[in-house]
Amino acid sequence: MSRDIYSSLSGARAAQYQMDLIAQNVANANTNGYKELRVAFEQEGSGFGPLGQTMTAESETRADMRNGSIRIDRDPNHLALQGEGFFVVSANGRELLTRAGAFQRNEEGQLLTSDGHVLLGEGGAIEIPPEEDFRVANDGRVFTDESGEIGKIRIVDVDQVTPIGSSLWRADTPMENSEAEVIQGALESSNVNPLRAMVELVEASRMFEAFQKAMQASDELDSKLNQMGG
Repeated sequence: MSRDIYSSLSGARAAQYQMDLIAQNVANANTNGYKELRVAFEQEGSGFGPLGQTMTAESETRADMRNGSIRIDRDPNHLALQGEGFFVVSANGRELLTRAGAFQRNEEGQLLTSDGHVLLGEGGAIEIPPEEDFRVANDGRVFTDESGEIGKIRIVDVDQVTPIGSSLWRADTPMENSEAEVIQGALESSNVNPLRAMVELVEASRMFEAFQKAMQASDELDSKLNQMGG
């Protein structure tokens, strides 16, 4: 078997991975707070020789943390972030991160995600007296007309994060305080550009087909060489 088929195979696998990533982005184009995932590839091996020994390998997959657009809905329980940062929620005893601010208020006055995870403040869970209305300042401080300031929403910045599904992220490096702006009565939209994503999906599909044809040509050449040798 010729070595060139391995180069084509690595290229096909890279194109397939890119297609899967773009498809995930497109599927989440309407998900609040979703951040588009991008992948970079690198060349491995040497390109010298008649057939070469180069391979395509994934270099890095990262989230594009640029802000999504703000959609005002005037629901006081809904919060959006602008700037680099995340809300912190308590999920099964772990502190996880989210940008999806479609919170709901329970009977205890806590703000919860759609999956029931509790929004955390700097001193623990934010608990708003159930009978009182509240407002959130741009810096995350929470006020009610009767009780005054009752806490401050915890907003953090992290250098490296990993998406774990359900609009949640895991912090891979220490969390630091963030100066991101909180907007009450609004939601941050996904930052996916569907039109660009569809164009990139077509390009990746064409690359995948090209590598498939290269592997088929290599296989046919091997067959002919084997026949000649026989």
